[in-house]
Amino acid sequence: MSDDNHNPIYGDPFDVLIAHFEANGIRFSSSREKRRAWFTMNSGSALQKCTFGFDRTGDVLQIRIQYPVLAKEKFRPLAMEFMTRANYGLVIGNFEMDLKDGEIRYHTSHLMEEGRLEDETIKRLFSTAMGTADRYFPALMRVLFAGETPEDAVDLAELNKFEPEEEASTPKASGTKGKGHPTKVKKKRSKRDAKPKETAFEGTSGTLPPKAEDHPACDSPTQATPPPIPPAPRSEDQNDSESGGDERKAA
Repeated sequence: MSDDNHNPIYGDPFDVLIAHFEANGIRFSSSREKRRAWFTMNSGSALQKCTFGFDRTGDVLQIRIQYPVLAKEKFRPLAMEFMTRANYGLVIGNFEMDLKDGEIRYHTSHLMEEGRLEDETIKRLFSTAMGTADRYFPALMRVLFAGETPEDAVDLAELNKFEPEEEASTPKASGTKGKGHPTKVKKKRSKRDAKPKETAFEGTSGTLPPKAEDHPACDSPTQATPPPIPPAPRSEDQNDSESGGDERKAA
């Protein structure tokens, strides 16, 4: 199936995607030429850019959740270790980083059968993507700002606990990896406990991400799993500037 020859029975998947956004009251921007739509959403832990788009064949729907930070070059090895540990065992999707500028995002996709795309598929895929990205974001911040080791940060994220000596509850199904779950979590402490003298992101002085109400294009929902998010550019999907899309900024 190609973008120009969509299935006459189910219609154009891009139209289905746009109709889904409109039906759910989502404010978004889009490019029919590039077959992409994007918006910004407050996930609860950060203001994240969500992009929905189709590959060149038109058979695959892709969702990218872009974190509102750019990792400094000297901290990228830590970020890479963190993502490698987080990706190991993920059932759906993966984390990825652009080594040119330190952009970090979560990516997932869905292969459509005969070009058929349904509301429930969009809702379920986005819910999983947003839930996974939101779960690991605080852990990544602990690695780059608080001196936590990538191993400890990922383990704690997967237990959904960030306090020492606290009983670990069973992790949620979304974003877990099926590892064994100890009854208690005890942090490993080392000399790296001290905060680094300089922050891990380009152009930031340690300030928090902007609030949803401060962002002109944000719907400001507080839950992480509504049916509605644009990530970062890369080769053919480099910055959606043709429609005034958001340019990447360092937090």
